[in-house]
Amino acid sequence: MSDNSEYGILVVDDDEPIVKNMRRVLRRKGFTKITSALNGEQGIKLLETAQTPFFLIMSDQRMPGMSGSEFLEKSILLSPESRRMLITGYSDFDTIIDAVNKGEMHQYISKPWDNDDLLLRIMGELEIYKNFQERKHLYNVTKRQNAKLFDLASTQKKELQKFTIALENKKEEVETLVQTLKEAKEQAEFKEVFLGLDELLSRTITMNKSNLTQAFKIANKEVTSLVETISDRNKLSFSPDNVQMGDTDVNELEDEIFEIIDQIIENVVITVEPQLFGIGSEPSTGIVIDDYKQLPDFDELAFNDGFITKGEREKALEELEEKEAELSTGLTADKILIQNGFLRRQDLSRIFAKLAMIETRLLDRDLAKMMVNREIASKKDIDRAFRKQLNNFEDSGVAMLLGDILVESEIISPQIRDEIMATQDRTGKKKSAIDQSSQFSSEFGAFVDLQISEDKVQAWIRVPKTVQGTTDIDPVKKLIKKRGIKHGITDDLAIRKFLKNCTDPHEKFVVAQGIPPSVGKPARIIYHFNTQSDSAGVINEDGSIDFKSRGDSPFVKRGQVLAEKQPMEQPKSGIDIFGETLLVGDVDDVPLEGGEGVELSEDELKLTATITGQPSIDIKGIISVLESFTVKGDVDFKTGNINFNGNVIVTGTVKEGFLVECEDLTADEINGGIIRIRGDLKISNGVVNADIQTQGSVQAKFLNKTKVYGYGDIMITREIMESYIAISGALNNEAGRITACTIAARKGMSVKQIGTEKSEYSTVKTGADDHIRWIAEKYDTKIEKKQRELDVTIAEKMEHDEAYNGLHVDIANQTFAQEKITKKIDFLENKIGEVKEKEEKARIVKDLKELETTVQQSDERIKAIFEEQDIVQQKSTACEKKIEELNEEIKTIQKEKEKLIGKLEKENPVPELKVSKKLYTGTRITGTQASMILKQDLGASKFTEIDSENPDSPKQLIHQTLNL
Repeated sequence: MSDNSEYGILVVDDDEPIVKNMRRVLRRKGFTKITSALNGEQGIKLLETAQTPFFLIMSDQRMPGMSGSEFLEKSILLSPESRRMLITGYSDFDTIIDAVNKGEMHQYISKPWDNDDLLLRIMGELEIYKNFQERKHLYNVTKRQNAKLFDLASTQKKELQKFTIALENKKEEVETLVQTLKEAKEQAEFKEVFLGLDELLSRTITMNKSNLTQAFKIANKEVTSLVETISDRNKLSFSPDNVQMGDTDVNELEDEIFEIIDQIIENVVITVEPQLFGIGSEPSTGIVIDDYKQLPDFDELAFNDGFITKGEREKALEELEEKEAELSTGLTADKILIQNGFLRRQDLSRIFAKLAMIETRLLDRDLAKMMVNREIASKKDIDRAFRKQLNNFEDSGVAMLLGDILVESEIISPQIRDEIMATQDRTGKKKSAIDQSSQFSSEFGAFVDLQISEDKVQAWIRVPKTVQGTTDIDPVKKLIKKRGIKHGITDDLAIRKFLKNCTDPHEKFVVAQGIPPSVGKPARIIYHFNTQSDSAGVINEDGSIDFKSRGDSPFVKRGQVLAEKQPMEQPKSGIDIFGETLLVGDVDDVPLEGGEGVELSEDELKLTATITGQPSIDIKGIISVLESFTVKGDVDFKTGNINFNGNVIVTGTVKEGFLVECEDLTADEINGGIIRIRGDLKISNGVVNADIQTQGSVQAKFLNKTKVYGYGDIMITREIMESYIAISGALNNEAGRITACTIAARKGMSVKQIGTEKSEYSTVKTGADDHIRWIAEKYDTKIEKKQRELDVTIAEKMEHDEAYNGLHVDIANQTFAQEKITKKIDFLENKIGEVKEKEEKARIVKDLKELETTVQQSDERIKAIFEEQDIVQQKSTACEKKIEELNEEIKTIQKEKEKLIGKLEKENPVPELKVSKKLYTGTRITGTQASMILKQDLGASKFTEIDSENPDSPKQLIHQTLNL
């Protein structure tokens, strides 16, 4: 009995007697691992949980639920290497043909079957399975061995002493190997001669008379007969004695001699090229540089050249895909291969060098075609240059440009090279896909009328009376396919039922239904405190403001809920009937942000006060609870500058040159102070020579020689003199006077008087965006500063990357040089067996030791380059991290700028000026676009900017006289 106990068989049949009989028959051939299932669903579960694959899966065709052919088709994904056999009756012949065509079975057997025939087929399938497993095993073993051999061949150093001892031990075998050594010697002489010739032709760029003469000297011994043959064919008088180059002056030779030499050189090289070209550099897969029609990926080239195995490549690509899914940046296949130890660093440099060569080679092929087509260079010149390019790369790892080689060979001039390379088109654009939806329209007069909704989410048909009652749905399906409809197609049974039962030609039947998109809802903040500014204080008869009498301020206790957020409803993309994604616009997600004195809940939907104090919300929407700090007296040398994260009350004056930074500021007066506050400014008396920037509103008795930038409104009860004001709110000076000022108020102005008979002119800008432009300039300055720092960092990183790539070239040069030395060592080791003279043998041994020392020095140099490369890489990584941080900072600043300006621009400007008493001649009034200069004094007036019918002046200011 055969020992087939290790091979498992899965039998799926709902007839238990048949399964039992199958077990008895299979045991005759030694099959003991027999598993059975009563239906396809059980069989699938067994395949999913099997520890080892079944070599054979047998299934009956007719079973409850899933049919045998369906089960076998699904089993391919779960056990692709298993052989599959279908058991069926003679009446299922169509099922057998369909199953064979789909490829899900290898054998079928009809009921009832002959047991011997069944076993014969099963043993045949077992033999196929064994052969496949053996080939698979050999393939894996071969790949692993090739990888190990490649690594060993690249790193192992020849031990000269062991070789010499082994050579001495085999002297007794010399007599029996005389003939073999003689043939090897002839082959070595052949290689020495033609390797020297190949060295000259491949490494010497300029092919002139001197070089051709030298090449001829090298080949003279081997090509005498070839010279005579060519002479006869060209009917030239030529004798070998005429070409003794010992003391002959090159310039004395005739040109026809050089023509013959050139032909000799070309024919010799062509003849021996298979032996000379790329010796020892063939990749494991047999793919050479010129086999690539496009630039390969790093992992592809590394695999093709035998640096990594298929398993290592797949593992690296899987890890790379996982990292990309986690949004990790900066990872590439080469880094993962190095990190996992699949690739050595010196091999990394070789692969990068070869990638550069392939890229150059691909581009130079197009360049060569242009040169040949324009008859700038012959195909012979191009082929020779390509050989030089490849051989130069194999020696040094440097990819020379084809144009440079042709220039150095004096085939073309530098000007022609530059001209052709400048006109060479090396860019391309992919053709954009045609928008299929634009091609679809109703087709009246056809078998049915198919309509598509405007949003492309639904398609329906209407059936004319002439074809009502049919059950043929093929015309409908063809029309659906012709229209390119792919998604949500109604099943055939429903379509057939509609066609058969439809009696109304206007009745619509949906044949395809997509998924409509959902637009979502923006987030919303609900505030539980008064977010409006405090009420104004009481204005005294002299114009001063009593802020103590303004009423109760907003006040919250610790633990009180300040605000809640209603989360946004995320928009959802849809899918149209053509399978295209229907995108929807984003909705605003308003963040609930807290400052000092508040706590944000874990779900970021609720803000609670952590201290008792005054609630505040700044222009950016940040909510805080603030404590108050009182300065009893002036802000001067005694107090110094004040920076308080809360409200500040100054009972005296903010003196010249002193800075106050806080939320709300309340003071008696400001005289030369610098104010930077996030809330409101409340001054009981006046402000003189001050520099004010506030995110809230301003109230004061008067302003004199003061600069104000504000987000909110300004109310001044008396004069505004020689000041500059730019605000996004409104200006109220209904009881005062404006003289020699420039004022821009985006929400308009309401004043009593502008100008006097003797004062300088004022400029008032209603609805103007001066304040918004000032904000934008501040943010742009920040961005420019960060951008300059970013540019410097990018330049530093580019320098480090250039140095890093340069070190890759150094490593490649070292490894290529090592490879060349290794070839020379191999040559000398082969030659030492032919040498009988002791002196010559000692010279070869000395040369071998020197070469070994050179290899060791090269290893040390590569190690030093690695250390230098690590340092450069660390610097580059640090720059990369800084670049990411700076980009994020720039994005944050830009986002904050857009958010703030967007909030201010959300409300429309109010280009309106009201004057209750008088305006003096010379006053300049501007709106958002229109402007005017008063040529006479005016009484109570109103100026409003409206649309104009003049296309050259889209806006105009109109004047109305007020009766007050």
